[in-house]
Amino acid sequence: MYSIAGYQEMVDDLVRMNAYAAALRQAVRPGSVVVDIGAGTGILSLLACRFGAARVYALEPDDCINVARENAESNGLADKIEWIQDLSTNVRLPEKADVVVSDLRGVLPLFGKHIPAIIHARRNLLAESGRLIPERDVLWMALVELRDQGSEGESKTGPWDPAQFGLQLEAGHKYIANSPRKARARPEQLLTAPASCGALDYRTIESASFAGQVSVPVTRDGGATGVVVWFDAHLQGDVGFSNAPDQPRLIYGSMYFPLSEVVEVSAGDQATLHLRATPTDTDYIWQWDTGIRSRGALKPKADLHQSSFFAGPISTARLRKRADRFVPTLNRQGLIDSQILEGLRQGKPLGDIARGLAAEYPQKFATWEAALAHVGDLAERYSE
Repeated sequence: MYSIAGYQEMVDDLVRMNAYAAALRQAVRPGSVVVDIGAGTGILSLLACRFGAARVYALEPDDCINVARENAESNGLADKIEWIQDLSTNVRLPEKADVVVSDLRGVLPLFGKHIPAIIHARRNLLAESGRLIPERDVLWMALVELRDQGSEGESKTGPWDPAQFGLQLEAGHKYIANSPRKARARPEQLLTAPASCGALDYRTIESASFAGQVSVPVTRDGGATGVVVWFDAHLQGDVGFSNAPDQPRLIYGSMYFPLSEVVEVSAGDQATLHLRATPTDTDYIWQWDTGIRSRGALKPKADLHQSSFFAGPISTARLRKRADRFVPTLNRQGLIDSQILEGLRQGKPLGDIARGLAAEYPQKFATWEAALAHVGDLAERYSE
């Protein structure tokens, strides 16, 4: 979830906001029913009303929805908006929407539950002839040379490389090399021309997985340090925006996939870049393969295979606990949480559950208030 300061940054991005406003103005008709998924502080819902919507269903699971309600009151639009504090995938509405608008992306559209939420909305919330905003996003990629730009964090790998304080700390480098991160590349840092590696058409998409590949010539000599990926948004018709390196900086940025080693390249070399994104319960596992070959050479300059699965150390004990034949025994925290959930299932007041925990686990909860805080966390997460 974003903080209010995070939403402020999104609203402050005028390129993004002007594009979304233009798309809504184009899609909304007098009397339209609009669904705003991830409404945040409500600006898109308010704009939809201003452009003629008769009814807006604003869906937002976070408490920032209370700020959105205040904004609606301040603008005299509260009677046109129904605020629903829940995930869109849990919502059933009394009518289908003429327009569904959302922006659940992260740095890239392959983020969290962005695509599953749109698929669900298209199937369950949108009228047959309704419009989606955005309609599609197009992904672009390029080989790039980003060297030690520590102020923005794009390619800096220290303190792992080189060593600092006379210590060898390179053990962390292999994890950093498998860690995609937000980046900002300048046009002159690209080693290949931008190439589209695929499109996400939300009007027809059925899977949150993605795979794309490009094969492009290297355009200048340099040291390849990674691959940078960004997206162009097509919101409605010809309305959209781009996160390309030669465009104004937007809130999204672009994603930098580092290479495990610097590869010296020359103009005329051929680069083959393959990107895959596999959804998990919470986000994505990324895989990126990089092949670079000189013209006519039998042996490639680089044949690298990397994955965010290896972005951090994984102990054998953790892997063992995920095996299909593993039979677990609950630890103390598991026993405490199961006791809380059982109390919730039985309909006990939170205070009664907390007093029982404080008495049974005095080393864990020094006070009844500490136990109540933990009980409240689980109640907030799992109760209706």
